[in-house]
Amino acid sequence: ANSFWKLAEGGYANQMSIRQGEEVSFHISNSRSYYDIFVFREGARRELVKTIGDLRGGLQPVPEMGYQDGFGWQPVTSFKIPDDWKSGVYIATFPTAQGIREILFVVRPKAPQSPMLLTIEANTYAAYNNVGGKSFFNYLSTDHQHAKLLSFERPLQPDIMGNFYIWDQFFTSWLDAEGYPADYCVNADHDADPNLLDDYRANLRIGHGE
Repeated sequence: ANSFWKLAEGGYANQMSIRQGEEVSFHISNSRSYYDIFVFREGARRELVKTIGDLRGGLQPVPEMGYQDGFGWQPVTSFKIPDDWKSGVYIATFPTAQGIREILFVVRPKAPQSPMLLTIEANTYAAYNNVGGKSFFNYLSTDHQHAKLLSFERPLQPDIMGNFYIWDQFFTSWLDAEGYPADYCVNADHDADPNLLDDYRANLRIGHGE
């Protein structure tokens, strides 16, 4: 866990949930001179949907209170989510001097497409994320003192990506392989639109909500 406290290379998206047609930006710190980003949709298989080539690397500082106030890294690239990208979990991956790093974000449909809505528990991801030094748990925090407030504007832990690789990925992969249509969102989308569930017959959540 301690290795994440001083994570200097990685990235995050401006928002964890982005609608088709909206702009997403990637905020990245990377000591490599040049690098490419590969964006995949996660499902029964990993499907390459976009390549962003020839980006110029540069390290960005990690603020002391970044875990609380956000890392404040400058965006290195941005693009509009195409209307034909299916709703789901997307992962942008790129090489750094510290190894492969990834950025997770969710694409939401412009209008409901499926009978069920799958809510990715991004709040839980943030609660356990100790990149920058602290999480909501003493055992995952510097000085064994947890934070009272956490920011989404920081990288997720490289090995588990919040909880995606240890919880969600098994289920989202199965759902896709079995051909069950589902729209995706994150916790914050329910706060922004309290009537979000009105158009759906079911709401799925994997693991637990923090």
